[in-house]
Amino acid sequence: MSHPRSLRRGLLPVAVAALCLIAQAVGMTPVGATTTAGPAYEWDREDAAGLSPDTQAIDPRGDPEAFSQTWPRDAAVITGRAVYLAWEPSVGADEYWYCYDDSGVDSFDCLGPVATTGALFGPLDPDATYHWMVVAMNDSGSTNAGIWSFRVVPEAGIASWGYNIDGEVSDTPAASIFVAVHARHRHSLALRADGSLAAWGRDDYGQVSGAPAGSIFVAVAAGGEHSVALREDGSL
Repeated sequence: MSHPRSLRRGLLPVAVAALCLIAQAVGMTPVGATTTAGPAYEWDREDAAGLSPDTQAIDPRGDPEAFSQTWPRDAAVITGRAVYLAWEPSVGADEYWYCYDDSGVDSFDCLGPVATTGALFGPLDPDATYHWMVVAMNDSGSTNAGIWSFRVVPEAGIASWGYNIDGEVSDTPAASIFVAVHARHRHSLALRADGSLAAWGRDDYGQVSGAPAGSIFVAVAAGGEHSVALREDGSL
């Protein structure tokens, strides 16, 4: 992992002014930063090297175009010690910095630069909520993708026991984040926090192999030889 750079008060380079204005609009306290992109500026963790915005190179393309994060979804719940952060490409960007805060949106540490539209971020603290954003930069300025969040929770699985002739117990899914479970005579269903389904047990009528894919479900129910799941749009 690259060495983090902190967004600080004071010595605000023009190239990250837009980022900080957005941060202030949502009630964040940090208003300064210590870096911009391009040959005229380099990161300095202590004092921004005393560089003046007057020395900044101007990119004829203008600021990078608007873009957005793509993964993990805003307000997502995840497990594990690392997460892959992904975002859309920003037209005109030469590099990206991804910034995070796990202290209640008081300040951000930034990692980069990266030339791709994604990066593996970790190690993560368990039971922590992270706010994160991505900054696209070129010699003219910067564009901020906005502030998203995700919550880290310990992995939690399902305990099952009893009759096991069709894998009712032995095929119970491994640790994940489950929010609901429903069992009937010979098969079971579980709903993960990301909206996807898990099914196991007897499968003579497709009770397991026929479980629909996708992450759009909010409730499940297992019948004797069939199952149903409720989608987030209210359909079955």
